[in-house]
Amino acid sequence: MSGEAWRGVFKNKKRDGRYYWCNCLISPVSVGIVVFPDHGDTLYDLFKKVDASVYHAKEIGRNRSHVYRPEDLLLEKMNARIKWKGRIKKALKEDRCCISL
Repeated sequence: MSGEAWRGVFKNKKRDGRYYWCNCLISPVSVGIVVFPDHGDTLYDLFKKVDASVYHAKEIGRNRSHVYRPEDLLLEKMNARIKWKGRIKKALKEDRCCISL
């Protein structure tokens, strides 16, 4: 089911022990987790690190959560460079760039 939405009916139990039915839609999510102030004390730092953490969560299989580690940022930078390299090569091949000196 990873990466796909699921629609169905759940049988839920109330606190008083009675059951009830509800229609549900479950969508998979990948969640990045950062800890304030351990991982940063500004919104910029926290968002940068949570973005790297979400990227790592998706890389390990989607529909996961991942707590930020310093090596996540390095991995994200490396992958961003690889993506840009591909974009630049494609743009050059399709003659969508003008290089002027």
